[in-house]
Amino acid sequence: MSADRIAALNSQLRVARAGLEALRVKRDAYVTAAENRHWTELDSATLSGIRRKPNPKADAARFASYARQADVFTRFDEEEKRVALLEAQIATARTERERKPFTRTELASAVAVKDKYGWHKVRKVNAVSVSVESGYSWTEKIAIDKVLDYRDEVPA
Repeated sequence: MSADRIAALNSQLRVARAGLEALRVKRDAYVTAAENRHWTELDSATLSGIRRKPNPKADAARFASYARQADVFTRFDEEEKRVALLEAQIATARTERERKPFTRTELASAVAVKDKYGWHKVRKVNAVSVSVESGYSWTEKIAIDKVLDYRDEVPA
């Protein structure tokens, strides 16, 4: 991967981390408020000693508040996963950028090669590509610089 791709991923990661931190502040505020709430605040009839009449408007406001809190927790979890994914993509991009492609002489004795789609059985190593079995009557070609790994013997 190119340096431009890594820079773009780093930019996305900065934005995602900023969003995660904003959601963390909101989530922590909700958790703190819930921990500091006294049990009597949850019971509408505690002070008067009578059961209150149904109030659809107050119920709707209370349920909307619950929905906003649940949304913050859900978005926080999603943003954590997004940050982890971006970090993994950056690590992969850096290792891919630093990876040296195999040479034809290294692949000459290869029995199997791996590309981004998986392992393939080698038919022939050419000057700039490797011919591999496709599972049909023809062969597929993989460019030598696209080979991620190779094996000199059949895996057990």
